[in-house]
Amino acid sequence: MKTKFLLPLLAIISFAAPQPVEAGFELADGKVKLGAQARVRYEFFNNTDFTSTTNDTRDFFLTRVRTDLTLLPHEQVLIFFQPQFTSGWGEVFGTSINSTNSATAGSTSGGLNDPAVGVHQAYMTYSPTDSYSLTVGRQEINYGDQLIVGAVGWNNTGRAFDAVKMRFSGENYWVDALYSVLNDAESGAGRGACAAPCAFGDHHFGGLYASIEAYDWLKAVDLYALYRFDSTVRPRAHNYVTFGTRLKGKSNAFDYRFEATGQVGKSTITGANADQRDFQADLEIGHTWENASNFRFALEGLVASKNYIQMFPTAHKWLGYIDLFGRRNIMSGIVHMSMKPGDKWTLGLDAHTIFRLSNATTLFALNGTTAVGAGAATSKLAGEEVDFSVGYSPLEILNFKAGINGFFPMGFVKDNVGSDMAIFGYLQTNVKF
Repeated sequence: MKTKFLLPLLAIISFAAPQPVEAGFELADGKVKLGAQARVRYEFFNNTDFTSTTNDTRDFFLTRVRTDLTLLPHEQVLIFFQPQFTSGWGEVFGTSINSTNSATAGSTSGGLNDPAVGVHQAYMTYSPTDSYSLTVGRQEINYGDQLIVGAVGWNNTGRAFDAVKMRFSGENYWVDALYSVLNDAESGAGRGACAAPCAFGDHHFGGLYASIEAYDWLKAVDLYALYRFDSTVRPRAHNYVTFGTRLKGKSNAFDYRFEATGQVGKSTITGANADQRDFQADLEIGHTWENASNFRFALEGLVASKNYIQMFPTAHKWLGYIDLFGRRNIMSGIVHMSMKPGDKWTLGLDAHTIFRLSNATTLFALNGTTAVGAGAATSKLAGEEVDFSVGYSPLEILNFKAGINGFFPMGFVKDNVGSDMAIFGYLQTNVKF
């Protein structure tokens, strides 16, 4: 770690702790609720292309602040608004924002320029009965363990959808009917106008997701069928259904989760109008010793076929914290270990052994489309990643976390890309109430 960044980070940790407050605030007899979250993280990367010849060492600070405003003007109506400030320290924008120098480049730190503030979520919910609700607007969508759809909370911006969601629920189940517009050629500047040649079409995503809670040992049984239709280009990029099931539960000291997904339809991922016939599966089984600092040991295995489309996952938590690979043409065996040596401390250690599933193609980067290495029929073994983290929570609303992660190239990656160890480290402070 560079020494010049250590002192400012220590200053963040020393002075970021606020006075204890209740979890959120309620005003106007509970009709107005306020909350917030603030996070600052330092990140360090080295050799993430597996070779030291490119000198790709880089480090930076990231800030994210969200404020939550919930309005309850009626017992059946909720309005939620979440503006968000995200910034990399010392960013330079090509066009100044809130600047005395209009339309000129300028630094956002020490100059007369401010980075922009955006809106992460803004929606309304109508709940005419206890068993039905309608949510319309920009919203986070998180399903299951976020293998298929998630908000990517680790990312400095995160993911939200412009969507309509209807939920039907009972004592031990709920069903969502979801429709989201990912790209609309007639919105924004194109609204009400169509100069030849007109835009090809729109990009939509939606479907059904159902969850049933049965017993502790079968805490969740999820079923889903999600449809993605993208006609913004020709030939049509996506026209396929993702369907699957998820099981999760706990019996005494043992816990497990399992999810399997299939895809059928058409996609250009392997060529024009190609058939989409792909799958993924993920199984984890763990045991917790509650009398030994809540030590948990778990084994996980996952597999994804060579053209599987990973949809909208929270990938960071699944395939190694360095985020080198996506869930496509991949197999992995993982050992998870975690413990809480005290009320305020947590420790975590994960070890991943990563393989290609098929020799016919490469591994793929986090986005699931960028090839990593060549497709030569060498070893399926790609390498091993070890992730270590430590967390400290002096207050219920305040958490500090640090991690160091290393990937050791072997087999395919070593032969086709590079042999240098990739390193990722971070230090983070987070306040949420």
